[in-house]
Amino acid sequence: DMVQVLLLSGVPWQLITKPESQGPGQSLEFLTPSELEASRVWDKLLGDPAQNVPPSDPPLLESVEPRAGLPLPGAAWDPLHGHEVIWPRRDSLQHSCIFELPRPEVCSDASGCACDPRLETESPLCRQPDGSYGEPQRFAGAFPPTRLLQFARSLGERAEVGSICPKQLKNPRELGYGYNDFIHQALLDRNRAFHQACFTPSLPIREDGTPKCKLLEFYRDQEIDCESLGRIPVDDEYRRPMQLKDTDHGTLCEIPRMPGDPSDPSSDYSRCAHELHPTLESEGYCYIDTKLGLGSPDLVVPCIDSHKRFFRSIPAALGRPGTEVGLICDYRKE
Repeated sequence: DMVQVLLLSGVPWQLITKPESQGPGQSLEFLTPSELEASRVWDKLLGDPAQNVPPSDPPLLESVEPRAGLPLPGAAWDPLHGHEVIWPRRDSLQHSCIFELPRPEVCSDASGCACDPRLETESPLCRQPDGSYGEPQRFAGAFPPTRLLQFARSLGERAEVGSICPKQLKNPRELGYGYNDFIHQALLDRNRAFHQACFTPSLPIREDGTPKCKLLEFYRDQEIDCESLGRIPVDDEYRRPMQLKDTDHGTLCEIPRMPGDPSDPSSDYSRCAHELHPTLESEGYCYIDTKLGLGSPDLVVPCIDSHKRFFRSIPAALGRPGTEVGLICDYRKE
């Protein structure tokens, strides 16, 4: 139960993300494991291999020959996989998804480029803006990942499915770049239901050793003044990581961490991270991670070596009765 899998494979991102998030300049919202099941997306991606039921979406069919119903070279462009390929040597599967390279790749004798003119193949990876085929290679692609998808589905809630074919690779500053959206969402979802002690991996930390996280508390169907309760008001952008819908009414507040400089042994934060039974006037949390040299090893004695981490709150039940509490961490690089 401690295994978590993030799968980047040859699944078109258009099939595993919410349609309302797929527009230009938007962050992709990937379907959770439960949403993949509830919306029957697995029928499209995998079918039922044990019963010889193929995936219902043709680009996910494993085949050397062109698949029925999909365009051939020179025909209309399919946004998922371009088009089918007639392999002269019958030595490759058809693609399940393709993506545009940030820079076209010029072939050379040693590169093994998919657009080597000696291959005489009209591949979507080599289709030029004018509809011709040849160098340079403008796209890369992937193949149907049937066995990987079987494995992911067997893990249920412990496996998140992403696409090795990104939405865009042209501009790192734009939303939807590379695998950022998938990794960020997967880690946020994981930490929303995280266990307070003996976990892996390490939380992201700032230079001072405090976690780059927010401990959030949702007061469902209540209009609350966060500051009057010793909490911090937060923006609505944190509603999605907390898996709150537009129809979920209430107030979202941040529970503050222990005050003080972590490097000052007399501070409440340092005492929280080092003392077994500290007597503190403040309420809040601290982070112990002996692999990073944070906090006292005495506080993580019950944990196995690879999991010696403790997100400690004082008092232990820091969230107020009847509220929903989640830890949201930012793993993005600055």
